[in-house]
Amino acid sequence: MRNRPAPSGTAHSDLNVTLRYHDATRAVLTAAGALSSATADVLMAVLIHHLHAGRRYVRLDLSALHSCDREGMNALVGAHHAFLEAPGVLVLLGARASVRQLLHRTGLDTVLFLTADRHRR
Repeated sequence: MRNRPAPSGTAHSDLNVTLRYHDATRAVLTAAGALSSATADVLMAVLIHHLHAGRRYVRLDLSALHSCDREGMNALVGAHHAFLEAPGVLVLLGARASVRQLLHRTGLDTVLFLTADRHRR
């Protein structure tokens, strides 16, 4: 896989993805705003960029994500599978109650790696 420079952040009018930390194999990102059909590709592109750059262990802080629709969920599942196939891991941190409830209703809380702790690297 080709290495590319790590983006410091990617923005869409409804979603902002910010890089908080990275090294050769790890990254910590924050997603803020709405994860929807209009923004799912933005998040997926950022996550796959880090995976292709060799960062196979990524923590994605969702505490500033106020909404997520079906396409947003599909992006999280797609990224999850891409990391597992690498092999690597994508951990979702600090999701708000509304996002956690959606994950639970869809059964994705048993598939995705979730944690309430968003302060550890």
